[in-house]
Amino acid sequence: MKASMASGLAKRAERQRNELLHKTQRAEKRLKMELYSIYGDIVSITQISAMEPSINEVYKGISSPDDPPTSCCTLETITLLGAPVWIQAMPGTVNMAYPFTEEPFEVLHSRGVRSPSDIYLVDWAAGEYATFGFGDISARDHAFFVRSAFC
Repeated sequence: MKASMASGLAKRAERQRNELLHKTQRAEKRLKMELYSIYGDIVSITQISAMEPSINEVYKGISSPDDPPTSCCTLETITLLGAPVWIQAMPGTVNMAYPFTEEPFEVLHSRGVRSPSDIYLVDWAAGEYATFGFGDISARDHAFFVRSAFC
């Protein structure tokens, strides 16, 4: 009887240890996700702050949406998979590399990209490029959209 009681206690202790280990692993995973989110926010803010002055430059000399652009801000990088990507910002316009086959608004939506409220699709070619247009927004909002669309 004592052996069976000891065996039962050992099984109970093992079950409790496994439950505690599982809870600890879940808590660790949540903490990592929260830290990743905070890190992502910091990186995003840093990137937007770095882009904003250059995007602000493309708005110089532009007094209305009807004025033609006088300059363009082009950003280029390589993805983690080694694919080159680029994006061009002009007043009221973003033109970008577009490696997808799906309609651009579907992709923006599925990736959670927050875009200007009056955004419209100017032109696109699957696997090549997508060009978006929108009304008058601040250079910071333009930079935010560029960063969101670019990442």
